[in-house]
Amino acid sequence: MKYLLFFFCLFTFTLSLKADHYLGANISYKNLGNRTLEVTVSTYENEQMADSDKPSIVFYWGDDQHEAVSRVNGAGNGVLINPNIRKSIYKGTHTYSYDGNFRIFVSEAYRSGSILNLNNGNSSNVKLYVDALAPVYWDAGICTNNSVEYQLDPIFYAEKNLPYSVNPGAYDSDGDSLVYILQNCRMENGATATKYTLPINTSVDATTGTLTWLTPGTGSHSFCLVINEYRSGKIIGSSSTDFVVKTSTNFTVNPTFPTLPHFQVIPGSTLKYGINISLSTVSSQSYSFWTSALAANNNPVSTANDVTDTVTWNTTINDAKKGAYVMVHRYQAILNGNYLQKDYAVAVHLYGDKTVNCTVPELTEVEIVTPEIGLYNVAPNVSSDLFWINIGTVDGKKLYLYDEQGRLIELYSNFTTETVKLDLSSLGAAMYFLVIYENDKKIIVKKIIKI
Repeated sequence: MKYLLFFFCLFTFTLSLKADHYLGANISYKNLGNRTLEVTVSTYENEQMADSDKPSIVFYWGDDQHEAVSRVNGAGNGVLINPNIRKSIYKGTHTYSYDGNFRIFVSEAYRSGSILNLNNGNSSNVKLYVDALAPVYWDAGICTNNSVEYQLDPIFYAEKNLPYSVNPGAYDSDGDSLVYILQNCRMENGATATKYTLPINTSVDATTGTLTWLTPGTGSHSFCLVINEYRSGKIIGSSSTDFVVKTSTNFTVNPTFPTLPHFQVIPGSTLKYGINISLSTVSSQSYSFWTSALAANNNPVSTANDVTDTVTWNTTINDAKKGAYVMVHRYQAILNGNYLQKDYAVAVHLYGDKTVNCTVPELTEVEIVTPEIGLYNVAPNVSSDLFWINIGTVDGKKLYLYDEQGRLIELYSNFTTETVKLDLSSLGAAMYFLVIYENDKKIIVKKIIKI
């Protein structure tokens, strides 16, 4: 059954160990055909925290199915991207038994501690959540979609009061138009993370995806970016990335970046531009270039205190599309063993219409799955149709539904799952009571409101 999306849900899953180590994550997917998706989740963990090394995590597929998926990089051990941060990549496939728009997600315990803009700094008991929205249809006439791939790691460190910038390096193999949104970080059920506030003076370039924080404050802060994909003017998919930025005071000046326009290029012509990045008094530096235009190339030249790069792209007629191509210049300076990284992104427009020989599905309706709720809790408390209640262990349990006059409306038993779905769409708007019994002993009474 499909409903307008207003409530994100999870299947109940309990972790036996608490581990406050997650620094970030992102999620992406490929459509393999025959209602099958290959989903990739990359997580970033604080290597210094206990239980940070996870050989598998749970994927929720959006159709009330979930499974533990193994880590695939570093011979199954993950890879240290610096001495304190481990990157783990998990990859799994899933075949759906019916058509629909599915929200795939992970909800992992727990975030890194002392994130100041989340739960007043008590972030080590808040889950990390990222998701992706995917249309899955058997009919070949309905468009399939591959989400963006995240090809640049987040920059986890900023300098206090020096402008910070980072780009996710999102590549879309379908050539869809991408729109980047800065969103509240989330936790279980896709809800806004507890007491989350967006730091002031932050923004995202909707075209390039570069997140800018003009005045980083002291301590650690979390950010979430959502990338929506558009085809023929309609959204066809989305995915998200979430990461922590920790502020230090190792540098007093920022590298100097040029001011370049967003280029508009006639398809079939050549784009060529130069860029110079400089920073005095550094002991060493490094530079990398990334672009979503695979045929573009660059020619960097480094000196003691600056980098000069020339980018050249011989475009073709087939490169034309409504969305922008992105060129990302990532610069890293090292001073006394400390690192300063920044991204500078350039958008390139080759305007034109790509032929779409399929029907873009409507993504306004998304499959609803079982929410993650605590023992004996109900979610939501107010609804026009569906309610879920966690009854705990199923042996010997019965669930009674009464109206306000104490009349028995329904008796539920023979449960196979701890979280039970109740469809009350046929009942009138009123207050009702759910009573849980175990071995004929009353355990608890819960009030719900049907509207």
